[in-house]
Amino acid sequence: MSLVVGKIEGNLLRFISDSKVTNSNLEKGSPLTGILKSIILTTKRCVSFAGNNYFAEILLDEFYSNKIKSDYTMLTRCLRLNIESNNETDFCVGMINNNMPQIIKISNGEISSPLHDVWLGDKFAFNKYQQAFLEEKNYNNIFAKMEKSFEQVISDDKITSVGDFQFSIETQMDQDNNLVFLYYPRFVVNIVEQELRPTQQPQPILFGGADKGGYAISYFRSNSYAKPAIAIHIAQGNLGLLFCPSIDHRKAIVFTNEFNGEEFAFRISKKYDMIFEGFVENKGYAMKLIRTDK
Repeated sequence: MSLVVGKIEGNLLRFISDSKVTNSNLEKGSPLTGILKSIILTTKRCVSFAGNNYFAEILLDEFYSNKIKSDYTMLTRCLRLNIESNNETDFCVGMINNNMPQIIKISNGEISSPLHDVWLGDKFAFNKYQQAFLEEKNYNNIFAKMEKSFEQVISDDKITSVGDFQFSIETQMDQDNNLVFLYYPRFVVNIVEQELRPTQQPQPILFGGADKGGYAISYFRSNSYAKPAIAIHIAQGNLGLLFCPSIDHRKAIVFTNEFNGEEFAFRISKKYDMIFEGFVENKGYAMKLIRTDK
């Protein structure tokens, strides 16, 4: 089923979604078989979906085969697919017009616009998100608060239809002061509990290995407007994933034996002719900002 949330604050927009894929019995597949559910189509257009992935794949097949060439065609096709799915698949289209973001929701056989807040997917998961959002007092930035609240949904084992990786789309100004859509880079760390002993010299607190429950996950975003993409490196799993819908919108490209996050980012940057940026684990206890054109 999934969960997608979106919000406009001022002249900025953020979409957040999970990547988990389940069958009709809510049996989940491997995190490696997950998919992007919020996809940047162009610098000015993105689409999110929740429900039966089959109908979303039809939409994306048609877009990437150049059959959808206008906003009108995109919205009417989403509406038709929503109806054909018996309202099991909902869509949300993000647009930037005149340097201002817009949210358009397609659900229950209707197109709703303009919206400043939107959600798609599992109602129980959304209720959990709303509760976490209302209770979260530690963040003044509304988008940081959204990210933290969504993390609580992802990590809740009782919510069987939402999980695995957390992906976000944000709006940013480019070098010409034009608002564009980009994936949001993240660095997620879980530091294991450990005994701290007094020492003569300061000692770093290590993240810890997977055998102890510690991990660090880097989300690198592509700044190549022609190939919007997000890559993940799981340091303790020596694993890399590349989600690039213009290459393959049905699945991630999986890389094994990736022991170093920085080397992974530079390797896929060269292979796919993209510039990636984000944070990597550094020396087991710190993070380092990298950009693959530097």
